[in-house]
Amino acid sequence: MLRFSIEALKLKTKFYRYYNEIDVFVEDEDDEAFYEKLLDKITGNSVRIKRVFGVGGKVKLFQKVNEYVPKPAKRKAFFIADGDFDRILNRSFPATSNLCVLEEYCIENFLFEELAICNVIQEEKPTKEMREIKSVIKLNGWLEESVNQLTPVFATFILIQKYNMGIPNVDVGLGTFLSNSGIPRLKKKKVESYIASVQASYHARGNKKFKKEITLIEKKMGKSWRRRKRYICGKNYLMPLLRFEVKRSFGRDLNPKSFRFRIMSHCRFDSLSKLGEQIKIVSHAG
Repeated sequence: MLRFSIEALKLKTKFYRYYNEIDVFVEDEDDEAFYEKLLDKITGNSVRIKRVFGVGGKVKLFQKVNEYVPKPAKRKAFFIADGDFDRILNRSFPATSNLCVLEEYCIENFLFEELAICNVIQEEKPTKEMREIKSVIKLNGWLEESVNQLTPVFATFILIQKYNMGIPNVDVGLGTFLSNSGIPRLKKKKVESYIASVQASYHARGNKKFKKEITLIEKKMGKSWRRRKRYICGKNYLMPLLRFEVKRSFGRDLNPKSFRFRIMSHCRFDSLSKLGEQIKIVSHAG
């Protein structure tokens, strides 16, 4: 994986200025090709974006936004940031039409379209009819169950970040909560063990209302699983769980990046239509 300094990034943007109608910057440095195809889809190929630029995290992305907004360069620019827990924790971010902070945790949260996922499965199992694939995968039921299982975990992550507890949270990884045998599944005892360890640390700080705090956070996340899904990491939690489910149901162990890219290629992305329109407006302004 290549990593670029700020100066190298500037050189890259200059090199591609004749190919890009607008320069688009994202957080991850290894996701450029993924975003290039996705942006073509959501803009209807109406904006020329041949190269997307990853800057290496949200802090660097917001720094670049703050450099650009007061003194817009001749080059048009647009910035896409993950939603993370920014809204539920009332974090501030630059107010400009040149920035989109996603409404969900990350871009992968928008990939859970039933037809797109079933199309990828059918490519792997071409003798299976689409109705059979849908009846086996039962995407909405599976997604609801997964979100419900992960809700207390992510409510705990939010609590940790709210109080700057210094405890590993989202980055502890999905493996912390999985069974050790067979095709991995979320294991309730491991979820409860992690939450109990955080509760103990919370109480050690003199706070005694852990369960009440978690309940309030879960309510704030939303009543329905679809609303709560916004605050659950699609990239490192929901997508791997989906791959395990595909392996369990169809016997296919798919490469993570390939699986993600192929689903994206099949998505309609009605849920990202506002982002597509925002990019088109900024690109065609002036």
